[in-house]
Amino acid sequence: MNKVKTWVGVDWSVVPKRRAAWLADLERGTLSPYAEQPHDFETLLNWVDSLPKPAVIMIDAGIGVTHEMAGVNGWESRHSNFADVLREGLLDFSFMDPVSRLQEWTPHHPFIHLPAGQGSFSALKKKAEGTLFRSFEPALGAKPVFILSGIPGCVGGSSRNLWLSLQGLFKNREISLWPFDGSFNECLEKNEIVVCEAYPKIAFQIACAADFPIPLKSSRKRDERWRRNQLAHFIGTPFWRGTDLYLQDLEQACSSEDSFDALMLVLAALRMNNHLPEACPSPWEGAIFGQHLIS
Repeated sequence: MNKVKTWVGVDWSVVPKRRAAWLADLERGTLSPYAEQPHDFETLLNWVDSLPKPAVIMIDAGIGVTHEMAGVNGWESRHSNFADVLREGLLDFSFMDPVSRLQEWTPHHPFIHLPAGQGSFSALKKKAEGTLFRSFEPALGAKPVFILSGIPGCVGGSSRNLWLSLQGLFKNREISLWPFDGSFNECLEKNEIVVCEAYPKIAFQIACAADFPIPLKSSRKRDERWRRNQLAHFIGTPFWRGTDLYLQDLEQACSSEDSFDALMLVLAALRMNNHLPEACPSPWEGAIFGQHLIS
């Protein structure tokens, strides 16, 4: 396997000032935050281009759709996976333009600002039938990639922003998209930069695990004292002491939930080491980095 030289974890809020990134530079032996909030994904890629490669970008944004949605939009009959749809720029304005009423929602216009009201999410799930949730999302407590607002934990804004960026960048950039372009090994053989979907909740559990597989538990990451205690515990573990990495600016991850999430993505990648995922059986749904280690 081509050895990864740089791991980059990115908390990708739709609001640029809330974005954060951390990197583990295994050549220099450092673990450090990105000095600025990435203004856009191209800026982030330009930064990664300056780092030792191969490099893997783990980003907190959904990448993929259900088989049903791929079929309804006519992609499944003409393309082999979701990455092909992005590379050919098939997500047009009509598909990406958000709606704000349940009556307007269809699998052809899936991004939605969910209306206020206790029953709106249930009504959307009923209307969407099998086109909304990817098969692994309910068990992981992950929200559908198309909900922009209206319920806690929405990832629709970050997902939509990333898809638009990737469509444009694929025209001029050679990037592998895991798991659509194969196993991690195959992705690294094709290109020097690999992008994959990640989930801080999963990453935290992996980073702190004594062994695998592990159950998925809730965390109190919004509590700064809790974050400080967790990071203090982590840097005292035999695993961390064995990495020989120099940790820079830990205070940033202690004081910022966004920075903490980005750091967890990198720590999870380092912790996985010999447990890197292979190709995913679904060419449309994709996968979350590390989900195969959750029991």
